[in-house]
Amino acid sequence: KQWYQRRVRGLDECLGDVDDDYFIIDCPGQIELYTHMDTMQRFVAALEGWGIRVCAVYLLDSQFLVEPSKFIAGMCSALSAMVQLQVPHINVLTKVDLLSARDRDNLDRWLDPSQLIMEGCVSRTANKRHARLSNALCRL
Repeated sequence: KQWYQRRVRGLDECLGDVDDDYFIIDCPGQIELYTHMDTMQRFVAALEGWGIRVCAVYLLDSQFLVEPSKFIAGMCSALSAMVQLQVPHINVLTKVDLLSARDRDNLDRWLDPSQLIMEGCVSRTANKRHARLSNALCRL
């Protein structure tokens, strides 16, 4: 904890006067830092304490949009980060250029999914033991 506090104080000194500045801070991709540890919450609180308005940008690999189970997992991880950080949040799909032409054509289905489409996809592809859980997540 002392190491963290020293680093944050050092960052405050490096940033100096931040009246109209924008900062892009690339944070590590270890999901546990955002979902069940308070590391990023403390970091955000420090920035806000210095008068910096914070917005989170969550980068989600587009491979999460090719299968219903991956889509649900990706959305749950993004939602978990949103709930933990409690700041304005933007989700961005990355690596869309690496998707097959067929998967790119199906992006709209995943970007604005209806409950019926999601439940239908899940019922065809998900593990039958987890069907009720998967369908409940689709209704969210």
